[in-house]
Amino acid sequence: MALEKAEIANRLREFGMMKFGNMKKLADALEMSQASLHSGYLSGRSIPGAEILVKLNSIGCDILWLLTGKENNESNLKAKIIKLETEIRVNDERWNEFTNQVRMVADQSAHYGKKPK
Repeated sequence: MALEKAEIANRLREFGMMKFGNMKKLADALEMSQASLHSGYLSGRSIPGAEILVKLNSIGCDILWLLTGKENNESNLKAKIIKLETEIRVNDERWNEFTNQVRMVADQSAHYGKKPK
């Protein structure tokens, strides 16, 4: 079984986007620069070695799926969990934006509602 570098790169990108939303955050989690991540692994030039695979596994990447594309029930469950974590993070960010806007409107309303002395 030959490992296809381009397919591994695509799955790594897919995992990074699903788990972190962008490649910068994936690179940070792997303790490497975004440039190194891209030039080494996302470009398809190299296959992640043992050290990177251990780090990927520790952040929730199914290594069997990453290297072969084959999924098992556990990896399907992990993928669903990662997707839900991502949705929660996005919704939390949206909620924080919304509450900040409500506070700004409330502060402005309070300011405009004061009578001059």
